Amino acid sequence: MTEKTDDDSFDRFGDDLCQLLLEYLPIDDKLRLQSMSKQWSALIFNRQTSITLDTDLCISIDLQAMNERQRRVKVFAAIIEKCPNIERVVISDNIGIFDQIVDSLIKHCPRLKHIIIGYRNDSNNWLQFGPAFDKLLVKFGQQLQTLELMTHNDNHQLVVNKVNQYLPQLKKLEIKDNIMNFIDISDLFTNENNYCVLPQTLQSLSFSLNYDNTTNDQFSRFVADYGHRLTRLVISVEFDSEIDVQSFVRSLSQMSQLRRLRLIVDEFNTRFIGELIGQKFCRQCPHISRLLLSISDVNAVTHTVFNQLVDTLGKDLKQLKRLTISCEVRRNNVSVSSAVDNNTIVELTSDSLKHMKQLTHLTLSLGEGVCGDQFFRDIDRHLPRLQFICIDRPNITPVSLQSLSRLSHLTTVQLVDCHNPVIADHQIIGDLISRQPMVTNVNISFAYTSDNFIRGIDFKHAFI
Repeated sequence: MTEKTDDDSFDRFGDDLCQLLLEYLPIDDKLRLQSMSKQWSALIFNRQTSITLDTDLCISIDLQAMNERQRRVKVFAAIIEKCPNIERVVISDNIGIFDQIVDSLIKHCPRLKHIIIGYRNDSNNWLQFGPAFDKLLVKFGQQLQTLELMTHNDNHQLVVNKVNQYLPQLKKLEIKDNIMNFIDISDLFTNENNYCVLPQTLQSLSFSLNYDNTTNDQFSRFVADYGHRLTRLVISVEFDSEIDVQSFVRSLSQMSQLRRLRLIVDEFNTRFIGELIGQKFCRQCPHISRLLLSISDVNAVTHTVFNQLVDTLGKDLKQLKRLTISCEVRRNNVSVSSAVDNNTIVELTSDSLKHMKQLTHLTLSLGEGVCGDQFFRDIDRHLPRLQFICIDRPNITPVSLQSLSRLSHLTTVQLVDCHNPVIADHQIIGDLISRQPMVTNVNISFAYTSDNFIRGIDFKHAFI
């Protein structure tokens, strides 16, 4: 029998390399493998800086003798204790044990900087902003940089008051209700003097606009006080808002540090996009480098308006590096209800994006069949710096993949809900990767067809 030597042991790796390798394991695997060796036990959690406490984590660990609540308390407390270098914690579920989680975080995680608390839409277990929540903010308030919460509408202004009281170094604030609506801008203002007080360090904020004259004035005042500091802004334009687009664009143009903007336009308010173009929004905000534009598909965006939009984006946002657009694009004068046959669908061409030469990341969800071979043709000439592309419901063929292979910087391709199973052929994907060695990740999912459902597949460069 051959005697085991040190060369056959994992111990031959130094601690630094061992930590690097173990860093990529999910937390549940780390819990199972920590007893493999003394070296692993000592190192396996050292680089664990982020953790998600949810139901799935408890299910993955076998503690059959306990009820669900006991299981959660036991598992979460044990994990937190083993991870002293945690900087970011996500609490995605809670069944009456928030107090215990807070006690464990205070005791074992002195470096905590980012807290995300949210619940599933069907959960009735809303976070109660009682002593435990205050204790959490008091302990980490001086170092906390991110606070994201999902809670009941009645709690929104209460949270803002606590932020002002405890979190002077906060950089990112995001508050949603149970249906994922952002906090209304009016909740950022105090009831006494209608004055907005937020941490001076704030760089990222999300809120919704239900526009009337008062809200319009509040947005202008908010920008005057905080616009020169914010680098990221998420704005949801609600369906019943009578937004003054001219005032809106004027205020955004005063935000000199703004680099990342996300605009969510609710149903029945798609007129906002046309007015936004008319007010030369892009020309007045040329410093934006990341833009996400989401428009409810209740109303379709016409082909003409969409082309005007992307043309304006390309010509005026010279620093734009990442672009995401989600909407339904249809032919002019065709309503969504009547746009049911393929003759009403517009096929986008890559020529529409020809001015976006600096773009590195592109995500488009424009409706079924809008992005087809015409879109991918000459994409290497129009978007030469593209590294990441994600297209929803494309009408894609092997010809399209050949076009993608000419993008010299491309590393990731994601095609969602494809309707052409031909491209699932491994040889076709292999040809794409062999032609473009920079591509390391190809992910394709397939939609239901009349015959069957084809499961999504992943292709990794290392396994081709």
